[in-house]
Amino acid sequence: MSGLMSNFAFGMGCILLSVVALLCNDWRQIQFAVSCSFIISIFITFFLPKSPRWLCSKLNYDEAEMVLKKMARGNQVEFDDYLWQNLLQDDQDSKDYSPARSESTMSILKGLFTGYYSRNLLLCNMSVWMITSLVYFGLILNSGNIGFNVYLSNALGGVMECLSCIVAIFVSIRYGSRRFIVVNLVLSSMACLVSTVIIQCGENFEGAQTTALVMAMVGRFGASAVFGTLFLQTMELFPTCGRTTALGLSSMAARIGSIISPWTVQAQRAIPWLCQAIFGTTTLFAAFLVFQFPETRNRNLKMTFSEAESSFQAHFSKSKLSCCSSKRLNDCEELKTTQQDM
Repeated sequence: MSGLMSNFAFGMGCILLSVVALLCNDWRQIQFAVSCSFIISIFITFFLPKSPRWLCSKLNYDEAEMVLKKMARGNQVEFDDYLWQNLLQDDQDSKDYSPARSESTMSILKGLFTGYYSRNLLLCNMSVWMITSLVYFGLILNSGNIGFNVYLSNALGGVMECLSCIVAIFVSIRYGSRRFIVVNLVLSSMACLVSTVIIQCGENFEGAQTTALVMAMVGRFGASAVFGTLFLQTMELFPTCGRTTALGLSSMAARIGSIISPWTVQAQRAIPWLCQAIFGTTTLFAAFLVFQFPETRNRNLKMTFSEAESSFQAHFSKSKLSCCSSKRLNDCEELKTTQQDM
């Protein structure tokens, strides 16, 4: 939920940027005003507590206890010393956490990519991140090409960001992040494809400009909702020992999409309908990928790579559409048996 709320602040920033740009007469003034806002962030970092889970992973139990007691006082609840001692003992005796403390980055990457199902799921998840980032930043950059007031278009985009975060908090918790992501990917895809038709037939359509703005905002809403919820889904999919690495790889793939997005917007000058067509088709493909992902709602978080691989195998072996289907599984088992006989 905290990750979704951070996107709400991003939407508010988009709205404030339109106000700042409207009040400033020069791009240098806009850049100076935006840069000054980061001074607040520098001071905030000194007051942010460290993660108790991270402190425990570094064997710093005393500081973790201090942070938890401070959080308990802030929430006006009593800190349970007996429960803390039990959790502390379980953590120290647990063998599941010991590899995460000593393993290098390469060994964690090996754990993520060694398993057939874990590897395919991670690559598919990275593809979804890249496509979502491509569409998300592409729609932001394309807000000035709608033919509407650029300040109003950007501010409305910020409003869509805030609304998507509010909806995501309630809907994803009730119905699960996978279903919510699929629905919003399809919604964003349909909006982009309809915009393609409007661009082609806009000259003979009286309300083309207004309709294009509405479709752009619908697409922005869907892309924003997906972008925020992907963080939650990725953290729920992968095991604790490789969760942050999987999130980092997915975020890296998203940066590739954000690098490509300006080129797609630039291509719109030569072919007006190409940009929205790319957004619509790629988003629909991303929805197809996420539809095959395992459901994470009301599921326990996985702790080890072997536990995650077994869970992914049980899910994908039942899927008829997935490349990790039972037929593929039988082919792999037959190949292994043949190699052992040889």
